[in-house]
Amino acid sequence: MRIDRLLKKINPLEIKGELPDFYNDITDDSREISDNDIFFAIKGISKDGHDFLKDIKGKFIAIVERYVQDISTPQILVSSTKRAFFEALQLKYNLDLDKIPFVAVTGTNGKTTFTYLMESILKTNGRNPGIIGTVNYRCGSLIKNSTHTTPDMKSLFKILDEFNRHNCDVVVMEVSSHALKQNRIGELKFDLALFTNLTPEHLDFHSHMEDYYSSKKILFERHLKKDGIGIINIDDAYGKRLYEELADKKIEGFSFNLKTDYTCALLKMDEKGIDVGIWSKDFSDIISSSLKGRFNAYNLCGAYIAARKLGIDNNIIKEGLKRVLNIPGRLEEIPNECGFSVLVDYAHTPDALENVLITVREFARNRVITVFGCGGDRDKSKREPMGKVASKYSDIVIVTSDNPRNENPEDIIEDIKKGLDFSKKIIIQPDREKAIKDAIYSARKGDIIIIAGKGHENYQIFKDKTVHFSDQEVAKKILEIRQCLVKLEN
Repeated sequence: MRIDRLLKKINPLEIKGELPDFYNDITDDSREISDNDIFFAIKGISKDGHDFLKDIKGKFIAIVERYVQDISTPQILVSSTKRAFFEALQLKYNLDLDKIPFVAVTGTNGKTTFTYLMESILKTNGRNPGIIGTVNYRCGSLIKNSTHTTPDMKSLFKILDEFNRHNCDVVVMEVSSHALKQNRIGELKFDLALFTNLTPEHLDFHSHMEDYYSSKKILFERHLKKDGIGIINIDDAYGKRLYEELADKKIEGFSFNLKTDYTCALLKMDEKGIDVGIWSKDFSDIISSSLKGRFNAYNLCGAYIAARKLGIDNNIIKEGLKRVLNIPGRLEEIPNECGFSVLVDYAHTPDALENVLITVREFARNRVITVFGCGGDRDKSKREPMGKVASKYSDIVIVTSDNPRNENPEDIIEDIKKGLDFSKKIIIQPDREKAIKDAIYSARKGDIIIIAGKGHENYQIFKDKTVHFSDQEVAKKILEIRQCLVKLEN
């Protein structure tokens, strides 16, 4: 690749040393450098790429924000190495990011559900969407597992390049607070951005809720296109604040409690699904879905509004929403003939668990049995509240392991126990498979079992190993042993 093309793209402030005419590749990882590569020295939260320059062997070129002394390698000074890397990646993959619409969603809960809803609407409209999120990234026949909700910039461009080769014509992307604070998405701009809600989470990474909120706000402050639109759930306290603070932007709110840009109403809710009314100054409509719960009413309305903003016909939107029967790991039902329900859900915060348990309480005919744990090496402050929530809305609580990571599972359970109401039936079973077995063998007709915390995940992380573990697979195996698993035809 010609270096003069790169220089034209990144607009350097100054150049120190003699540059070759060509370079081989680009990277921001000093461990990946080969001869004649370009290294972008990026300063992150905990590490600074400039500090590794003296340790890199071989001939290479450095893109820097400040000159590093006592090295012979050529250095190209720029105002922002992060921005320069973003531009260089565009050049490498020959991507025109203005060619197709980009849709973002951020918030504590609901991001993954929103992407599945938008995917269905877009496919119903004859589009070929690319989805980047917690479960996987996918477009057409391309499906690959995700390692992060939002990938780092280099991985993101590899994904976008794959999408381009699969003829993707719109991208829908979950954008996490981590990615926003760490500026993982570079200069990427969105046509639409949705804010779902904000509840305590990731406080092991964010020092406090204000930092968490400020990180989410970056999406709307820095990453909307000039004519981009922000869509905000203003029933959420942080959403209302965001709506008010972004008054100078093109922002629209929706609410089930207030009259605003889009006013919504939950018309019907039962075990078969929900009906939601939505109207603004120029239209009114009713959305029907087999998804359950008040929280999904918000997800449906967010997706409906976003799709309208993309110019999609109301009837196509409604049909697309109706086609979504379930979301992987989000109140995902394991069909069986035992006479009770088994639902797997990703809920791993007090707010998410409460939403799920309130939902199932509203159509439960008998007892609610909840299996859950909390992750290790993560925010410890949510453990006691999750114990309180599980006790409040469940008849039987089975506390188990989630992903204990470097912590002792029993220590995590001790933290959870501080919030448990022991006047309820409480079972402590650190082995997650045995906990699920206890729940299924405890269940009677009309009961609802919630297996919470891991959702779509198919692994369990311990201090010394990561093992394959799927709540769905384990539940199906135990239901089969109990001889009541529904055999679904392929």
